[in-house]
Amino acid sequence: MYYDGTYQPNESNQIKANFGYIDNQFGANGYYAAPTDKEAYEHVKTAFASLQSKHQLSKDFSISPRLSNRYNEDEYWYLGRQNSKGRSKHYSNVFGAEVNAALEQHYGTFGLGLESRFERINSTAIGSHNRENYGGYLEFKTEAIAKLMVNAGAYVNYNSKFGWQVFPGLDLGYSITERWKFVLSAGSAQRIPSFTDLYTNQTANIGNPALTSENAYQIEGGIKYLSNRIVAQASYFHRNINDFIDWQKTEGAVEGTVVPWKPSNIGKILLMESMDLFVISSMIQWPPHDITRQ
Repeated sequence: MYYDGTYQPNESNQIKANFGYIDNQFGANGYYAAPTDKEAYEHVKTAFASLQSKHQLSKDFSISPRLSNRYNEDEYWYLGRQNSKGRSKHYSNVFGAEVNAALEQHYGTFGLGLESRFERINSTAIGSHNRENYGGYLEFKTEAIAKLMVNAGAYVNYNSKFGWQVFPGLDLGYSITERWKFVLSAGSAQRIPSFTDLYTNQTANIGNPALTSENAYQIEGGIKYLSNRIVAQASYFHRNINDFIDWQKTEGAVEGTVVPWKPSNIGKILLMESMDLFVISSMIQWPPHDITRQ
């Protein structure tokens, strides 16, 4: 079940709402523990809703608040619903609140936003845990300089487990000619370990509460060509990751016993570099007149 609706009392104000509910039951043979889980069964229930609005307070200034919530239940039977052995239950809830604003000036547009997210989980395999996340961003976009587009900003984030971090970013676009364009993008990002990464406590999978967040910065540059029939792009991408999170088998296991998987921060730097080239061309009929095919 899903509903999505919009109400606009006037040109300056708009309200949007959506909500949904999913009840999904299915056999889970081979999903998680093949080939021994032939009788496995899973039941997932998810409810979600959001309410947001946009208000044009003046010719140059607009504001958009938003509230959202997602609740999920996941129940799994390893040996089938008739057997309580190997049964696990997970309940999670995520509530979010945010507000975004834009101020337009003749020389560019300022963007400002604040957000908060509250996460909670209660699980037979993970335990009961809570955490909070708060963030804010400021960006500026302008095309006031001839042929040049600039978008620069920064995001400040606080997580109740991992503390403060700042993530700057920059996008540039320069029109060399009407059809040729140079683009450059640089930014930073973070991946916070999930509750599964941190606290899972099962025979085959063990979490690691000592994990730190995974951080990365990347840069991409390229040149684009656009015409009525052809779109072509050549670009170079470089990404640098610190404290990369990955699941590995533990060492020193006794023969015949289960060796559990466990996540860890494997290495301070991971480099990924690539050179991409793609061309998209529309179909051209030749000869340029109707022909009959048999």
